[in-house]
Formats: sequence, structure tokens, C-alpha cells
Amino acid sequence: MRSGPVGTVVPSHHARFLRECLRSLVRQTVPHDILVVDDGSHGGESGRVARELGVPYVRNTSSLGGAAARNIGIEALGTPWVLNFDHDNVAEPRLVERLLRAATGRSGVGVAYCTPRQIGMAHGPHPGIHRSLRASLAEANFIDASSLFAREAWREAGGFDAGAGPYADWDLWLGMVERGWRIAYVPEMLYRYRLHESSHLRSAGEDVFTAARRYVREKHRTFVRRAGRPTAWRLWTERGVSVRRNLERGRLERDRRGPMKIVLIGARHDGQAGVVLDAIAYGLPYQVVAFLDETKELWGSRVEGIPVYGGPAYIDRALEQGATGGMVSIGDPAGRQRLAGVLRDADLEMITMIHPTAFVAASAWIGAGTFIGPLVGVSAHCRLGELSFIQGSAYIGHDAHLGPATTLAPGVAIGGRCRIGERAFLGLGAVVLPDVTIGDDAVVGAGAVVREDVAPGTTVVGVPARSIHR
Repeated sequence: MRSGPVGTVVPSHHARFLRECLRSLVRQTVPHDILVVDDGSHGGESGRVARELGVPYVRNTSSLGGAAARNIGIEALGTPWVLNFDHDNVAEPRLVERLLRAATGRSGVGVAYCTPRQIGMAHGPHPGIHRSLRASLAEANFIDASSLFAREAWREAGGFDAGAGPYADWDLWLGMVERGWRIAYVPEMLYRYRLHESSHLRSAGEDVFTAARRYVREKHRTFVRRAGRPTAWRLWTERGVSVRRNLERGRLERDRRGPMKIVLIGARHDGQAGVVLDAIAYGLPYQVVAFLDETKELWGSRVEGIPVYGGPAYIDRALEQGATGGMVSIGDPAGRQRLAGVLRDADLEMITMIHPTAFVAASAWIGAGTFIGPLVGVSAHCRLGELSFIQGSAYIGHDAHLGPATTLAPGVAIGGRCRIGERAFLGLGAVVLPDVTIGDDAVVGAGAVVREDVAPGTTVVGVPARSIHR
């Protein structure tokens, strides 16, 4: 081995996505060693796939867990730089090259990371992974496990700690930073992060994440206490860094492959389509090549120079223009769900669009087809269902869950631990107090303050909010 300074370890408990992963790693633009750690896969299937592709592997006869498997691979590789790469991800050809350049471009770098593009059950840029401030790392993890790090830094930090469970990577980065190692960020989408039903993010219970978070924060309590919560000035500085890096990421993505061509279903320039176009103009790496709309009066017209071909049946016209993705840009929640089927049937990627000025916590999960507007705040451990539409300056408190196709008008504020049902619509400036549940298809009127649960299909208005007949 030792074909270069980088060794890539791929722990694998099952081989469902391993073949695609390894093929992407073999095609890297710089030499690097690859080692699969077959962590007790059924019948040794992971090792068998590695052998078929000519990739070296070691095998654990029983599963030792991700942390132990990574440590075994790193010890076996012996390279000065290590890329940990999860078996269900897919690398772009220049992943190793770009990360290694960033890691060696200045002294003292312990880990170099980039922004992944989500695939599988969610699409678009992975939310929240574009910061590198010590205070941010003390609050939550924003560096994915599939990152490049110095072997020396890994050893000093004590390696991957199995006690940290799903936060073993966060524990490692904290250990590195505590010892003076620096973080390098590459503002490019250099690999595809797959979210699927058996992902740890979805399969592990909330109690597992809670216990792991408590373990990590206690282990690094001195650093966490010293870093503290950011002051208002530091939060503003962080927001500036976040915005600039998002814009730079969009520019680099366009320079490297050109903007992604997409179709919007919904052409109202004075409606949601206008909001989406404005977000793209702010620096997101998308080019709208076609509109579709069910309103016949709009057929044959142009919106900012972009043709409205006709209704959803004209999706083939968008494909002819090179569209590979799309978004439903209408306000009606049920309509978004219905029209999303047009994109799926055409095998178009469901775009998740996050305005560069929005803040999305690293621990939040964003479903496919969601739009997050300017100055929106999505707090820790939130879950936003697919096809949600979150308008400007809305705020979603920690641990809140929004069902699919939820719509939040501008200025909506949702308290912590709330549950918002599927296709719910919350009007301008509505407030939902913590721990409240709003049922499916419910409507909350503009300016309402919701203090109690709202039944499915109910419309509530006023302060405090009360039910009215629809």
C-alpha cells in the first residue's frame, strides 16, 4: 500500500451501497490507498464486494460498531492523512485532491471538510455544514464523518470513541480542536451523502442521540464551557461567514459544472415562484429553464424571460431544455404534494433550496423538495418534512417536527418541541407556543397565538387562537 499520503478507510456492515461507493473512490484524481473494513457483514458480503473490485479489506467476524471499525482501518493504513468515508456515500472525482490541498495549505490543520449534496430520502445541499467557528462546534457538530484528517491529530484526540455513539465524529473533532488543531473548509460539493431508511440518522432512537450528546458534552465540558454560547456580535459574525460561504459555494459549483438546470411547477411571479427566483438570484447554483403551471392564462407567456410551456403534462418540454431537477413553487400544500408526483414520474431530482441568509442547525433534517426562505431560523434537531415551504423570517424552535407539505408564511414563530401536521398552513406572523401539536390540514390564521393543540382539519384565529367553522 502507501501509494500516496492519503489512505481512505471505508467501514461497512452491509454491502447495499458499497459497490457504488468504492467505484467512486477508485476514480479519484490523486493516488490514495483504500481499505474496506468488513464489520461483520452477513456472509462477508462487504469483503466479497471489495475483492471483486480489487480493493483490499480486513474483516471483523462480528460487528464491532462504526467507531471501532474506523480505528482498525486507520491503524492498518498507516498513512499521514486519512479520509474516513461512509460506505453509502458517493465521492466526486476530486474529493481527495481538494481536501488534501486544503489540509496541507496551511500549518496545523487537523481536519478538512466540505459540503455534501444529499441524495436518497433528501436532496440538495446538506443543511448547516458550512461553518468553522470554535463556538459553533461547541454547540453542535457541523463536520460530517466523511472528512479528511491528520493521523497525528486522530491519535492525539484518542481516536473514534465508541462511547460517543452516533456522535463519535463530533467527539473526535472536539478532541482535535481542544489540542490546538485547526479546521479547514472547502466550499464545494465534493461528495453525495445518502440518507435512507437504515441510516443511523433515521434508525437510531431519539434517546440514543440524547445520551450520546450528553456524553460528548460532558467529556469536553471544559472546552464547551470555555467556548460558551456566542455573543450577539459573534453570532452576527458567524452569520456573515455563513452567507459568504454559501455564495462562494454556489459560485464554485457553477464554475465547476455549471448551474443545475431545473423546472419550476408554478409560474406566479407575484407568488411563490417569484420567491424562489429571488433566492436563486442571491447565489444558489440553479438555472430555471422552464415553467409549468395549471393556469391556462399563463401558458405561452414568459416569467423573467423563462417560458411557461403549459400545464404539468408538458414536462417533456422541460426535459428537452436539459432540466435534471425541479421544485413545486406554489403555496397550496395539497397542490404541492399532488404536483410533486409529476417530477417523480419524470425522474427529476426534487430540489431542496435553502436561501443563503437562512440559518439551519447542523443537527436539523430537511426533507426533499423543501424551500427555506431568507432570514429563516431552523434550530437544533428540527425535522422538516418533504415539500415544506418556509417563508422569510420564520423561526422553528428546537426539536420541532413539521409534517410533509407544511407551509409557514413570513414571520411565523414555532416554539420548541412542537408537532405540525401534514399540509398544515400557518398564516402571516402566527405564533405557536412550545409543546403544541397542530393536526394535519389545519389552518392557523394570520397573527394568531396558538396555546393549545389544534385538531386536524380545524381553522383557528385570534389571540388566543380559537376554532372557527371553515
